[in-house]
Formats: sequence, structure tokens, C-alpha cells
Amino acid sequence: MKVIGRVVGLSLLAFLLVAPTCNPSANPTLKVVREARNAAGVLTGLTVEGKGFTANGPVHLSFFFKKTTGGLISVVPPTAPAKDSTADGSGTFQFAWDRLECPGLDQGERGSWLSVIANDENSGKSGVGELHRGQESDCVHF
Repeated sequence: MKVIGRVVGLSLLAFLLVAPTCNPSANPTLKVVREARNAAGVLTGLTVEGKGFTANGPVHLSFFFKKTTGGLISVVPPTAPAKDSTADGSGTFQFAWDRLECPGLDQGERGSWLSVIANDENSGKSGVGELHRGQESDCVHF
């Protein structure tokens, strides 16, 4: 009987240690559900969907932009196209951009959007949605 008690006790302990890591709200996710591109492959619109965020909590949506000269630009709210959003009661949200404003580029620079980052303001955790590069740069400054 002691052996069965120990097995049950160890099983319960293992469950309590593993269960929190299986909680979907512990690791929010962000998925790009739509990438609209023109004939040349330039990103013209975007829709993302987030899950596992704090219910009814604020979410910051930011971007990483890669210049062809090698530099990264972080675009955060309130700078467009970065935005603030709110998760619904189940911790999910969907946000769409019909147009992405290009970040400030110097004369002759070009580049493309790399990823969208959704930061849960309450938990401090983030989800990342990766974008696919088109044939042409998404932004060009002549």
C-alpha cells in the first residue's frame, strides 16, 4: 500500500510541475494569417491573430524592419504601423493593416518587414509572427 501511495504522490507532484508549462496563456502566440502582396511581392496588407494573451488586456503590436544595408529598425507604438490593441475575454485578438507605412529611410535605402511582435502588457510575455520576403523590397526611398 505504501508503494501505491508513493506512486500516486509522485504522479501528482509530476503533474503539478508539468501542468503550468502546458497552460496556453503562459506562452502567447502570434500568427500571421494574411500577407497581401502586389505582383512584385511588395507587402501591401497584413492580418495577425494572437492567442493566449491576458484576457481583456492591452497588447502592443510592434515590427522589425530590415534595411538592405544591414541595419534593423524597430517600429513601436505610437509610430505607424505599430499599434496598440486589446485581447478579448478569452485572451485572443485579431488585427489588420490595409496599408503599412514605411519607416524613415535615408536617400537610396530600401528594406522589408521581417516580423510582427505582440507584447502582452500585463504578463510581459510576447508572441512573434514571421513575415515572408517578397521579390522586391517592401519600402524604397529614392
